[in-house]
Amino acid sequence: MVRWARRRQEASGQQFHTVYASLGLLIGLPLLAYFVMGMPLSWELPALKGFNFKGGMVIIPELAALLIALSIYTGAFIAEAVRCGILAVSMVRQKPPTHWACAPVSPCAWSLFPRR
Repeated sequence: MVRWARRRQEASGQQFHTVYASLGLLIGLPLLAYFVMGMPLSWELPALKGFNFKGGMVIIPELAALLIALSIYTGAFIAEAVRCGILAVSMVRQKPPTHWACAPVSPCAWSLFPRR
């Protein structure tokens, strides 16, 4: 769609806003398919029937384990990137100058808010 819009602009000089068309496709097509198929999704509240629950949604243990593992992995990756960014700041920028009469602040705060 972006290529077509670029060619159209080069040929006619008129811009085509691809953002609105892309959002329309991303939201409109799934909604159209949902209504054409007769709204196949329904909500059920779980109810206790005998010794077991009936209805509702089931989350399989494999999916829960995958979700937890990916969350921990992504969090560790982001934490490592932030740690490397803080360590990349030179030591001169981490220590406040002694002639400023600054209150003692942790080196991490000086790293996150460097001076000019």
